[in-house]
Amino acid sequence: MSALGSAVVDVAIAVVVLVAVVASALIPRGGGRWRRRLRRLGDVVVTASAAVVLVGAAAAVVPGDPVARALGEDAPESARAAMAATMGLHHAVVLPAVLVPAGAGGRVVSGLVLGLIDDDGGLRSYRGEPVWGIIGPRLSSSMRLGSGALVLGVLGGMLLGAAAGWLDGRRGGEAVAVVVTAAAALPRLVLGPALVAVVAVSWRLLPAGGDDDVAGLVLPTLCLALPFAGVVARHVRVAVIDVVNEPFVRAAVARGASPWRVALRHVLPHALLPVVHLTGVQAGAVLSGAVVVERVFSWPGLGTLLVERLQQGDLPVVVAMVAVSAVLVVAMNLLADTVAVVVDPRLRRARTP
Repeated sequence: MSALGSAVVDVAIAVVVLVAVVASALIPRGGGRWRRRLRRLGDVVVTASAAVVLVGAAAAVVPGDPVARALGEDAPESARAAMAATMGLHHAVVLPAVLVPAGAGGRVVSGLVLGLIDDDGGLRSYRGEPVWGIIGPRLSSSMRLGSGALVLGVLGGMLLGAAAGWLDGRRGGEAVAVVVTAAAALPRLVLGPALVAVVAVSWRLLPAGGDDDVAGLVLPTLCLALPFAGVVARHVRVAVIDVVNEPFVRAAVARGASPWRVALRHVLPHALLPVVHLTGVQAGAVLSGAVVVERVFSWPGLGTLLVERLQQGDLPVVVAMVAVSAVLVVAMNLLADTVAVVVDPRLRRARTP
């Protein structure tokens, strides 16, 4: 893409962010449905942009020069300038020293957007490879692993938490509560090698890693999902204990409703809301845990790529990966807030004046 095209993209990004800031700051809270949606969209754009800019700014002040690491300290200035342009680190405007981190952060935003628009533009690795060409396949693998872990963690945690709350004070309730606490406290750094040693090596039931087939996805998904399921189960257990003592639940039991009907119709719907919010908050923890899990199970995702590029000192790729992860966390929180409004109509009524 030409310099003029890059400048147009930079201006367009600045306009979008400016409009989002204005929408977030000036649109009053409450109001109609479309006003609320526009304000929420502005909040998301501002938050995601700020996260990416902060990542780029932090990379600009850390020790080390990615251009010098790629070419060597004795490379001529012309070669350094060409490499900086190739990596997407070149700045057309000379900024004061105090504004260099902010300029670098803005360049990360425009570089990622340019890479989506044009394969020849945007950020590049120190080898000259397009960043999105490197991240794209790995992001797909990580999304498969992370989405499976989130679904398994939510379903397993809700079932386990509901059982622990329903059996609270009864026979077997303490045992289920111990299982819930143990699952929440399991460190993935220990759980992963244990699953490999027992399930893959000793029992030979599943492969120890790789993404050749669905079987290779089972162990890393379990390793990523079990601690998350324990955290979900603890919140569901507390919610169920609070709900089972409510008058409407006691009335349903007194009318002769079966335990399954009481649990599914009266108890679990009230436990859904904390689970939805928790899923959005825990998305970042699942992403960070994926770094360890992917290394243990040789899963070709973002976590494995992050470690590889850190060892190689490929700063543009590392910065782009962290920025993409930040945007994913913001998107997960937006999705969680949207689902929460759908699950609990009281939130929808509370936002309407």
